[in-house]
Amino acid sequence: MLKKMVMLSLVALVLLSAGCDRKSVEDVYPIVDGGNNEKVNNSKSLSALEAYEQGITESSKYVYDDPGYSLWSSDELPELVAQGDVCTTTIRGTKSNTTLSFCVKDSMVADNISDICELTSEENYLNLRSYLLNVDKNNLIDEQGNINNSFRDVPSKVIFIKIDIKNEDDEIQKFYSTNLKLYSVDRDNNKLRYKLIENNDETCIDCPDEWTLKGSSCITLQPKESKEVVIAYFVEDVWVQHYTGRYENMQLGDEVPFNDIYLTTHFMDTGKSDYYKQGFEENKSLLKLELRKK
Repeated sequence: MLKKMVMLSLVALVLLSAGCDRKSVEDVYPIVDGGNNEKVNNSKSLSALEAYEQGITESSKYVYDDPGYSLWSSDELPELVAQGDVCTTTIRGTKSNTTLSFCVKDSMVADNISDICELTSEENYLNLRSYLLNVDKNNLIDEQGNINNSFRDVPSKVIFIKIDIKNEDDEIQKFYSTNLKLYSVDRDNNKLRYKLIENNDETCIDCPDEWTLKGSSCITLQPKESKEVVIAYFVEDVWVQHYTGRYENMQLGDEVPFNDIYLTTHFMDTGKSDYYKQGFEENKSLLKLELRKK
């Protein structure tokens, strides 16, 4: 009886340490008994311990290959709004709609966070730098303010967008910079192709509601109120062509063409499925960025 209890304890320990999902007890008994028991079925499925030792997991099997640019599928193309022009857009929500006006005043791409001083006050810069070094956990900059590689270890830059945002509604609205995305857009012969600039969920505002993880990308707009802010987007500046597992066997491609970058105006999420592609094509307008390079 004691021997069986010890054996069952060992079985449970092996299953837990191996992260086994649907392996049966019979799969593990050969490990405990030194491999003397034969499996009843003839399948060559690995035991829990063998799978663990070889590192076979769902993530290690994943293979990413760059799908390239997507072709806009609708006959109605979005308006491409020039930098300096005003664009008003209404976003449909689950409870109510939100109407905001956007106007990009200036924009630049840089290698150091201190370059934001050209667009905002020194106080705002110092607050932003302190937040990135002491509060944010994503290691976006080093002590000198240089932009670090992305979480995928891909060379990165920061895009600063000085933008005026107006709440056109009669109710208080909150704006989150994470809701707007950056895309590379190519338009030729009445055809539009687009591609997400990766890593741009890493974003914050120079004068947010509060310098917290949740508040650094948010401003509150009173009814009819307009605010001029600078949004910082930390982006990869090289296309990733291929990788496996958790960003192994990484293959990089061309540099991102920063002369054809647009900011979305439709609050959206991003992803790889057709659902999210349709989300991008909900944009009626895209804001052109005339990015100055530092």
